[in-house]
Amino acid sequence: MSKHASAILITVTFIEALFLSSLAADTPKASLLLDSLPLRFEANAGQAGSSISYLARGQDYAVGLSPAGSTLELAGSGKRATIRTRFRHAKDNVALTALDPLSGITNYLRGQDRTKWLTNVAAFGRVRYTAVWPGIDLVFYGNGRQLEYDFILQSGASAARIEFDIDGAEGLRVNGQGDLVIATSAGEVSWLKPVVYQNIGGSRKTVRGEYRLKAKNRVGFVVSDYDRTRPLVIDPVLSYSTYVGGASNDSSRSIAVDAAGNAYIAGATTSKNLAVSGSSFQPAYGGESLNFFTGDAFVAKINPAGSALIYLTYLGGSADDAGLGIAIDSSGNAYVTGFTNSTNFPTTAGAFRTTFQGSGGNTLEPGGDAFVTKLNATGTALLYSTYLGGSRDEWGIAIAVDNAGNAYVGGVTLSTNFPVTQGAFQGSLKGGAGNPEFDPSGPLFNGGDAFIAKLNSTGSSLLFATYLGGSKDDILTSIAVDSAGNTYVGGSTQSSDFPTSAGAFQRTLGGIADDVYQPVFKLGDGFIAKFNASGAMVYSTLLGGNRDDGVFGLAVDDTGAVYATGATSSTNFPVTAAAIQKTFKGPLTSTSSAQQVAFFYGDAFVTKLNPAGSALVYSTYLGGLGDDAGWAIRVDGAGSAYISGQTNSADFPVTAAALQKTYGGSGGSSQPIGDAFLAKLNPAGDTVLFATYLGGKRDDTAAGLAIDGAGNVYLTGASASSDFPLTTTPLQKTYGGSGGYAEPYGDAFVTKITDIPGLDSPVSIAAIANGASYATGSVTGGEVITLFGKGIGPATLTLAGFDGPDGTLNTSVAGTRVLFDGVAAPVVYALSTQTSVIVPYDVVGKTATQVVVTVNGLSSPAFSVNVGASQPGLFAINSQGTGQGSIYNQNSSANTAQNPAKPGDIIVLYGTGEGQTNPAGVNGKIANGVYPKIAQPVSITIDGQAATEILYAGAVPGVVAGVFQINVRVPVAITTAGDKKVLVTIGSGNSQDNLTVAIQP
Repeated sequence: MSKHASAILITVTFIEALFLSSLAADTPKASLLLDSLPLRFEANAGQAGSSISYLARGQDYAVGLSPAGSTLELAGSGKRATIRTRFRHAKDNVALTALDPLSGITNYLRGQDRTKWLTNVAAFGRVRYTAVWPGIDLVFYGNGRQLEYDFILQSGASAARIEFDIDGAEGLRVNGQGDLVIATSAGEVSWLKPVVYQNIGGSRKTVRGEYRLKAKNRVGFVVSDYDRTRPLVIDPVLSYSTYVGGASNDSSRSIAVDAAGNAYIAGATTSKNLAVSGSSFQPAYGGESLNFFTGDAFVAKINPAGSALIYLTYLGGSADDAGLGIAIDSSGNAYVTGFTNSTNFPTTAGAFRTTFQGSGGNTLEPGGDAFVTKLNATGTALLYSTYLGGSRDEWGIAIAVDNAGNAYVGGVTLSTNFPVTQGAFQGSLKGGAGNPEFDPSGPLFNGGDAFIAKLNSTGSSLLFATYLGGSKDDILTSIAVDSAGNTYVGGSTQSSDFPTSAGAFQRTLGGIADDVYQPVFKLGDGFIAKFNASGAMVYSTLLGGNRDDGVFGLAVDDTGAVYATGATSSTNFPVTAAAIQKTFKGPLTSTSSAQQVAFFYGDAFVTKLNPAGSALVYSTYLGGLGDDAGWAIRVDGAGSAYISGQTNSADFPVTAAALQKTYGGSGGSSQPIGDAFLAKLNPAGDTVLFATYLGGKRDDTAAGLAIDGAGNVYLTGASASSDFPLTTTPLQKTYGGSGGYAEPYGDAFVTKITDIPGLDSPVSIAAIANGASYATGSVTGGEVITLFGKGIGPATLTLAGFDGPDGTLNTSVAGTRVLFDGVAAPVVYALSTQTSVIVPYDVVGKTATQVVVTVNGLSSPAFSVNVGASQPGLFAINSQGTGQGSIYNQNSSANTAQNPAKPGDIIVLYGTGEGQTNPAGVNGKIANGVYPKIAQPVSITIDGQAATEILYAGAVPGVVAGVFQINVRVPVAITTAGDKKVLVTIGSGNSQDNLTVAIQP
């Protein structure tokens, strides 16, 4: 729902007032069981009346959703009642879209005639009505006892447009609490008072909203005045939050999310009773535990509602294994890296290395070999799996995947024979040689050098691999890849000779903390480096001050700017003039003799580096008086940075809109962790838009972070708190336990947070519509669309031109670009409030795409829109998509009421949104010499009569790809004169139903 970042939301909750009070006192267990079940919206496959699109059943009620409204069937006190809600003055044929697919299917096996059985009926967690009224969507959701729906108003939309009639009610009233009470023959039900909020500068302001009875059975809403220069937004909420763990130690280090909202996590476990799926690749625990938290790696995929596992599998051999990084491709295959000491770790035939290479260099935390494993979308099989290492210790820590399926892996190695490729940037090990084994008088962990490796799509060979480091320890903790295949890495180094590049922001090591205060892990300075697609260094810079600094998380935007987070104990860490926090706050020593900790993080930091790696765009401390560390960072299409991590600061700078405003606590660990945190910074990096604690009374940390296309945030990590905040229907309600270890690895957790507030952007998208019909809802490849919004183009209308001799429409006009998942769209024209582009064919095959407008360096928030196979619309004379179509008669004259066509004549229709063509369309290319045809089946009706002769359906000669032409013969069965409706169907998509052609028999 966050595509409506500048939106107002009216939330309505239906309460079964009668049923809650009339349940027998001796049936609480059944009642509580139903309470915990998520509401399932089934697609209507014939189990309900033909007018119903989706239906759901709660205890003592059922709801049916149709384009015209909803039907609520109630049962109570031996009576039944039906309430029908009908939208007034709403758009015809409102599109319904099912969201959040749920696990499990429904079968209707009625009677003995198997041909009438309904099987494999899908279910969903939410259903969305798109544009019921202009700029107003409606979303239904809920659980077994509670049905809720949200009216979502985009910028400029008016709540006064919302009106609906309630049929079947014996009476309506608004009670003293502002609830709408509906009297029926089966008792009273209530829709709770709507709640509306506005966010201003990170603070919440309640906007008064209430029901208004407009007639005996008619209801509307009234919303009081608000600041219309700022957005109205939804409360941030825990969409779901759940434990994932067993009876021993479990932790998750990394998370990824696909276009459908499925979350993927990778971690380590010593629990033998994880809830593995029956068909998972490895259903049984196989490892031992050489230390306090590793045994086997595990990988899990969780459905969009957070209510069920799609799969969970162990991954490991008979020794120690841990999963540290995960990435996914567009097919839902999971790529996992970590480390293994198992000589029988599962590998695949033909993989790069199928045998264990060795272990050595660390006693406390032996690494063994790194591994890289590709798991299929169902978690049932390995697509490839390989060792990656030399004769001593390696850790695979971070992983990324490009569009071709190549995997980029980063980590740490102590091996002099790590498999680097010919011509590698650094061909030999430089660090770690001074500490060949564990030295009680020195650090407990020996890092050696960082490594970077790129594997081909089958995992059979290295495309490049290199060491990266100096003469002391260097640790790589994060990796990212851009659309051009450039690799960005971050970490920490103690090496004064760490390789940096000319012109880099910082080339001299700032310092290393005193041994007294950092007895275990020494970081030195952070580093950030960029390598091109062939593995050659583009730039490398240090980042740090006079003590310990480390980059723990890294992200890159579509301009190549790098965003980094981590921890610093430096009092002179480089910050910029407009920093949110300019001075260091965190501890350097124990504040209590009873608190003997092994490591001091100090403060978290957030830094944005320019694309050349030569200067800071912004940089700030982020923390309180305790220890704070940022572990992961992501950036959205608008340039806002999201940071997750851990804090034991009771004064961490949370915002007024925080989910959890107070510190939960720290306990159960020799190294106090405290609570997890999530923070969001504005694109300029000078304002905290949102910050919250997340945790219980013991130790919790958020190590992994992901953002989906709708702007929802996913966190994962570890919790030792039995009271970690969960939602009402989590995948796992009960804390499993830490297995007796005094470390913060009790259970892993996964949390999804929706509707995080942010400041209004000077560039924002309000709506996207078909450029011919102005229908909203979804887009398709090659479709000409119109974007409406604020600041989305120049002040004066500017038309696009063509690049080069091949006649390709420009992708940048007057400083305006429109990106679909980072791919620039051909621009038709640009204007501040209305810009038209052609959807890149790159979206074909996707279920959703994220649209971002950039204007002279400013970016809009990402706007999520569904992708369909076709979204046809026909052009109209009035350029509004209605009335007389832009149609030509067979003599090439315009069809009008004064110049009609006759039955049997050939007419020519023009439109857009046909989807992929044959041959495949080229983005922005003029149809010249080659005229791609519409690939999907085409059918046409005129005045309800099927046109049996379609002479041509394809590209328009001399016009840019994405505009189609259909030559069709008017059915001779039309015998009356007038304006006749024209409807074009391409595949399963229909054009608007209010376009006409003039016919005169």
